[in-house]
Amino acid sequence: MTAPSVPDRWIQPALFALKDCLCETLGAAPYAPVCFCCVQHSQVLPPMDRCDCDCTFGGGEDPVVQGNGQGWVRLVQAYQTQTQLGPRICQNVLKADVQLGVYRCIEGVLDTDSSPPMLPTCEQLENDALLMLADRAAMWRAVQCCTAIKNFDPVFGNWVPIGPSGGCAGGALTVTLSFVMP
Repeated sequence: MTAPSVPDRWIQPALFALKDCLCETLGAAPYAPVCFCCVQHSQVLPPMDRCDCDCTFGGGEDPVVQGNGQGWVRLVQAYQTQTQLGPRICQNVLKADVQLGVYRCIEGVLDTDSSPPMLPTCEQLENDALLMLADRAAMWRAVQCCTAIKNFDPVFGNWVPIGPSGGCAGGALTVTLSFVMP
C-alpha cells in the first residue's frame, strides 16, 4: 500500500516502509502471517481489537496459508538533535522512536465454557510462548532486512511482551531511526 501524500518527507515514508517489511516478513516461512497489518496512531499500545484467531490467504494457483492476529507500526515519539561536525558546522538530525508490534490469538487461556473452568496446559502455554518468540525474531528480521530504512541508521531498543488479555498476547519492538535534515 502506498502512503497518503502529506508534507512529511522522513517519518511517514519510514513508517509505511517498516509496516510493509513487517507484514512481508510475517507472511514468509518460518513465520505466520497476520490477518490485519497497518500503521496506527496511538499514544499507548494499540488495542487488541483485531486479534482475529483465523484468516486464510491464497487460493487458486497460490497455496492456502492460515494466519491469525494483527501487526502494527506506530510512532512513539520524534525529536530533533544537533550533531557537531566541526568547529562551526552543525547538522540537524530528526530522530524517531518507532514501535513494531504483533498480537496473536493464544490458546493458553482459562476455558470458562467448561464446568469446572479448565486451566491451560503447560503445552498450550509453551506453544503460545514459542509463537511470541518467533514473532520477536520476525520483527527483528523485518528491521534488519528492510532496505527502505537502511539509510536511517536503525538502532534496536527493547522488545517487550504484551498481555495476555482477552485471549490475545504479543510483543513490541522499539527502534530509533535518524533522519539527517538539510
